[in-house]
Amino acid sequence: MNELSDHSASPPQWLREFANEVASTFEFVSTEIPMGCHFFRDSERSLWEVTLFAGRTEVFGGAADGQVFPLGFSVSIDAIADIFDTRPTIVWSSDCSSENSPGPHISLRGMRDEQHVWLRILQHAPEWSGPAVLVECETGIMIDCWDK
Repeated sequence: MNELSDHSASPPQWLREFANEVASTFEFVSTEIPMGCHFFRDSERSLWEVTLFAGRTEVFGGAADGQVFPLGFSVSIDAIADIFDTRPTIVWSSDCSSENSPGPHISLRGMRDEQHVWLRILQHAPEWSGPAVLVECETGIMIDCWDK
């Protein structure tokens, strides 16, 4: 499993451990791919927002240049719920109607290490994340774009 990182800030250790535990529950259809993590501390609501997503692959070169492929994955909601200190509230959202919507996702709200956590697992990586992996069309060489 790839360690999660957010290059804009350093999360508290408990949050890094929590995100890595959740990421370890992902099962990929074809191959393990990089995981993305975005986190935000909402001080007004005393809430940590954590968003996890599997990266996507983009082809470069050849006739398929620029085509993007999200890779399939599954997660055990029970296994993720067990990572929380108490049983979280679980919601599936298919809402993609607003500009700020992260798209289809599973949402879990609960406590971890005495912190309120709102975890979202996105069906697709957000556009701003860019491709996680580039595949060279002619050679099949794969480049991990998020490994910095």
